[in-house]
Amino acid sequence: MRVSTTQMHVLKRAMRSAGTPFGNILPLDQFRSLAHIIPRFGCVADSRLTAEDSAHFAQTFLNKYIPLLDLSACP
Repeated sequence: MRVSTTQMHVLKRAMRSAGTPFGNILPLDQFRSLAHIIPRFGCVADSRLTAEDSAHFAQTFLNKYIPLLDLSACP
């Protein structure tokens, strides 16, 4: 999904039908590039958000306005 005012994609956490999140640990050699994400709070931030659990509750924007480091050329 892309927001028309910012032209940035919204990232949402993928969930299984049972409500548990998808997830896995990736080896560092499988990374292609870094991604810069920005929290999407809306008009009011969710009161559940803390530094420890904000990644579980918050939606984020994929920031396309920052140049990203390409890791594919790294040894």
